[in-house]
Amino acid sequence: MKKVYIYACVFLLASSAQAQTARRNLAERYFGLLDYTAASPIYNELARKTVKKSGKGRSADWEVVRKAAQSEFYTRDYGKASAWYQSLVNGKAAVADDYTMYFEALRYQGKYDEAAAVLRDMKAQGHELGTLKEYERNLNYPVYLMRDSTRYTVKEMPFNKGLGDFSPAYYEDGLIFVSTRKSQALMSKYGWDNTGYLNVYYARPKNGEYRKKAKLQKKELKTREHDGPVFFSKDNRQAFITRNRTEKDVRKGTIVNLSLYIAEKGTNGKWSVPQPFAYNSAVYSVGHAALSPDEKTLYFVSDMPGGQGGTDLWMCRREGNGWSAPQNMGKTLNTEKDEMFPFVADDGTLYYASNGLAGLGGLDIFESRAGSNGFMAPLNMGYPLNTKADDFALITRDNKTGYFSSDRRGYTDRVMGVEMRRVVLEVEGTVSDKDDPAKKLGNVQVVLRNKTLGDSTVVYTDSLGNFTFPLLKDCDYEIAGTKENFDLVTPATLSTQGKNTSEVLRADLQMEDNTLPRERAYRMLFVVKDCSTGNPVPNAEMSVKEEGGNEKKFYTSNAAGEIEILKTEPVVQGEALQPKQWKYIIENTGAGFFPETKKMAFEFGNTEPGAEKRKEFVLNKDVCFNPIRENAVFELKDIYYDYNKATLRPQSMVELDKVYDFLKRNPQIKVQLSSHTDSRGSDSYNLSLSQRRAQSCVDYLIKTKGISAESLVAKGYGETMLANKCANGVKCTDEEHQANRRTEIRILKVQ
Repeated sequence: MKKVYIYACVFLLASSAQAQTARRNLAERYFGLLDYTAASPIYNELARKTVKKSGKGRSADWEVVRKAAQSEFYTRDYGKASAWYQSLVNGKAAVADDYTMYFEALRYQGKYDEAAAVLRDMKAQGHELGTLKEYERNLNYPVYLMRDSTRYTVKEMPFNKGLGDFSPAYYEDGLIFVSTRKSQALMSKYGWDNTGYLNVYYARPKNGEYRKKAKLQKKELKTREHDGPVFFSKDNRQAFITRNRTEKDVRKGTIVNLSLYIAEKGTNGKWSVPQPFAYNSAVYSVGHAALSPDEKTLYFVSDMPGGQGGTDLWMCRREGNGWSAPQNMGKTLNTEKDEMFPFVADDGTLYYASNGLAGLGGLDIFESRAGSNGFMAPLNMGYPLNTKADDFALITRDNKTGYFSSDRRGYTDRVMGVEMRRVVLEVEGTVSDKDDPAKKLGNVQVVLRNKTLGDSTVVYTDSLGNFTFPLLKDCDYEIAGTKENFDLVTPATLSTQGKNTSEVLRADLQMEDNTLPRERAYRMLFVVKDCSTGNPVPNAEMSVKEEGGNEKKFYTSNAAGEIEILKTEPVVQGEALQPKQWKYIIENTGAGFFPETKKMAFEFGNTEPGAEKRKEFVLNKDVCFNPIRENAVFELKDIYYDYNKATLRPQSMVELDKVYDFLKRNPQIKVQLSSHTDSRGSDSYNLSLSQRRAQSCVDYLIKTKGISAESLVAKGYGETMLANKCANGVKCTDEEHQANRRTEIRILKVQ
């Protein structure tokens, strides 16, 4: 009996496992067919069991949780999708794509703060933000977009059936739109979200007002291949039809792609058989066509190679009866995610939908105005045209009234009408050469930084140096530019705060050619040397003052005894160079040398040294100072007394203050401060006068300045040590006698 019980249990477990495997295989089959409606309940059942297992510490199959989240996301149950993605995060099983879709699911619900938290967690876990980098730059952008709800009046069109109506197009005097409403001619369903396959309908206003009735479009434009958006030329004689492949193609393993077909209306009023666009492909999509106002350019959507990622906006130019090779519209308009549903108004403004640019959630509608150098950076058109749901396929001829699609009510597409009160703000500018303002600079990278929102936009100047940016209301901006071999002089600033009417602002930039010399450098080098040996003196402390100036600067010589003085002046292009001269008073202020003052002049001619970026002139000169040694004698130049007196004059005290500084820097020395007279007067008197004068100097230093008496000796020599021949009885000039009247310092001892 026990064995029978065990066998029964094993059989039941095996049967349960087999059943679960079968259920999973069925879910995977539905998922592969894009039938997320059928796959969703099975994956939900399997995911609940997986999460329950993980809660008990058992191994979990997180892939079924991921598929449950994706199925709910694609069927637009973003609340359930968010819950499953949170389970992946809690289970440490979330990968970068899970975080990305979790972020999007929360934004679809208008939970912007929670979405920002997911973004921060994603970054903290070390995942690359990828397509979410655009949102990271300004997580508060949704608040800005919703600040002004008076810009648009939005109303639902009466011909909606609530079953999926979208992508309006102007046709004759009414609107063509796409609908999933069922008809007797088409009863199949599109598995993605359990809606009917697409058909084209026509609504026509009566007395200027649209009514509830819309008519299934004529047979010539309808097929069972999921006809999508249609665009008509202005004369309504050319139709651009977007078509999908059928489900049979999918079952054979073929990827579902969009294809573009073109039909012509004949003179008999009948449409021709739609012909495939020359650039359709079995391996990528082409669709969502629109023409420029002059109908010479065709815009469309494709995920063909050479794009930025996802579906991009592309363009072709009309060439005879055909179209030029497709050209991607670049990173200014396209992102790594999806751009679609282009339309160009009569003034050249491009409208399109994107889920890769920062917005309120899902697809948002953006406008890109026509500038001098192509389309400008796109601007999110804001609330309530855009919402947390998908908003797309805006058409407007005059930028005042139009129609668009939205699934804001229960995630079912509806055609909406809109009245727009746009405030168009732009900034225009030109980048020129500062040295030659008439020279305009092309291919300058100009960066518009929104200081209010924290994001930046980049454009390049055209061949005439012009640039244009669209601006948002109530924001402060800074504009800068970069170009090889040029430096920006000053960024431009501007503000749109409080501007409620359309306006074009002006902001010009100037740049300098940094390959041209901007300044001349006059480099004056002097080498401090020992007068007794001629050797350079390192670490010599000097004060330098420009002659006639008041500012004194202090320098210390380098290992080679060098001190450098640098003067610069701006170079004015075309201005002749003039000779330059600078004169300096240099004083030794360091220890080990006597405080002497030297004068030095540097003269520069009018010959340029070359065309370097920084023109440099260099002159070298030597200046020597006398070192401290025993019995060395130094003369004090400016010690003055009243006639026949020993009283110091105020200017003499300035010179003695230098002696004080010298003694403080060199406390190891003992000096004799001596006074000398000329030969006029008696020898005894002159000897007595000189002694009194020497003593007055010593007394000043000891009593007033606080120098130790042991460091100073006063000695009067009278006329016993004349400096020249002017002895008693010799006729001399006053200048010659003055040379003998002097005060000196003699180094008596160096400890």
